[in-house]
Amino acid sequence: MTPRDLRSAYPEGTEVRGLVRRVEPFGVFVELVNEPGVSGFIRPREWSWARRGVDLTRVSLVGDKVVARVTGYRDQGLATGRPACLPG
Repeated sequence: MTPRDLRSAYPEGTEVRGLVRRVEPFGVFVELVNEPGVSGFIRPREWSWARRGVDLTRVSLVGDKVVARVTGYRDQGLATGRPACLPG
């Protein structure tokens, strides 16, 4: 999908379900469950309500299911955030 397609298919605020594919200290990479070619990225500050960044390598594992909201767009994927959603 092109960035333009992503904007029309997943407007900001849309709730998406994903699988964690990679966990780094700077963010979690997810792949959407219903759209395997579409990826998302969650920054530490968007993962929890914590005032300081959370150690993502301790709270997220590859294969975890997450529910997130689209907060924007980046490169060929979605920028997503998790605080406003329940755990997947």
